[in-house]
Amino acid sequence: EGLKGSLDLSESMVQTHKCLKTNTVPSTWAALAYPSLLPLSGWFIDLLQRIDQVEKWRETEMLPPSVWLPGFLNPKLFMLACRQCLAREGRGQSLTGVDVDFTVTNLAWDAVQQQPPGGMGWYVHGFYIEDAVWDPEETALAHKQWNSPLDAAKLPVVLVHSDAATNFHRAGISKDMYPCPVYVTHARGDSYLFSIDLESLIDATVWVCAGTALVLSP
Repeated sequence: EGLKGSLDLSESMVQTHKCLKTNTVPSTWAALAYPSLLPLSGWFIDLLQRIDQVEKWRETEMLPPSVWLPGFLNPKLFMLACRQCLAREGRGQSLTGVDVDFTVTNLAWDAVQQQPPGGMGWYVHGFYIEDAVWDPEETALAHKQWNSPLDAAKLPVVLVHSDAATNFHRAGISKDMYPCPVYVTHARGDSYLFSIDLESLIDATVWVCAGTALVLSP
């Protein structure tokens, strides 16, 4: 009605109209939503995917085969729920006494058919690597090349577990471990969530100097 001239446009309506024309998320929407640096088109698709995951979870009352971690308003709460489950399985352990570990599998995001058996942990995905790529053959971080495929920036499905729950760690060449920080957005800053130890065939300080990190956004 405002665009037709039959209603006075408020400042908020004017700003929203400008954002729709420039493919940016209106500030009034962003204030009520989750942290995101995506343009409006990508932000809306992301929103629909989040709703779809929650709706399917609600309808089936079962975890998806692999949980899309970026789909949560607060991914830390899902990790806290994992710790609580591990504490219960540990027969009364306190949360502070439970260490959650992460193991990178060789599974693609859309290749998982079901969650691992009870007690083995939970599959999660949605991590993008910044300033490095993942080498599936070496199962380790690698330098990003000009011809690196786009999927190389996607970290494969990750198994969340406790050290006592699984012996999923791979044997083979001795590798260095890089405690890779995980952030919600590329802005990093206060969007830090936790760290995941990623295997590396070279000195892990290389990735520290490069600022290599995982983000929950493409």
